[in-house]
Amino acid sequence: MRSDPSLLNSNECLTVTGLYPKKREAGSGIDVWIFKGLLFLLFVFALLFFAVTNSQQAVDINLFGTSFLGISIIWVVLASFLVGFAASFVIAAFREFRFHREIRGLKKAGLLRDKEIAALRTLPLQQHENFPAADQVGKESTSD
Repeated sequence: MRSDPSLLNSNECLTVTGLYPKKREAGSGIDVWIFKGLLFLLFVFALLFFAVTNSQQAVDINLFGTSFLGISIIWVVLASFLVGFAASFVIAAFREFRFHREIRGLKKAGLLRDKEIAALRTLPLQQHENFPAADQVGKESTSD
């Protein structure tokens, strides 16, 4: 069994139990890549079609008391998209940082528990005054 991941073929993966051929899941591979590319191109062409057909449309915007007159609707749509994208990106980034911090804390707690378990495994068995000796277990004390 090979244990060096750099020696793996592209159709193999290294698991905990050994080396197995990688199974293709539904939705993986070149067919999904092509679908995503075509979907993106369709979106871009729809956006361009919208921009060309509405290039003559102009709107007036009143934003916090300031009036913007005669702005092309394309710029309004693009600015709205960018503001929404930026807001969702900031929210997602905060969640991601919180998750990473939580993962880091859980890893530290796991390492501390692993160290504690290792320390407990290496402790010598000691006789404690509150516990009876191994040969005294089950015997009653008759010295009353």
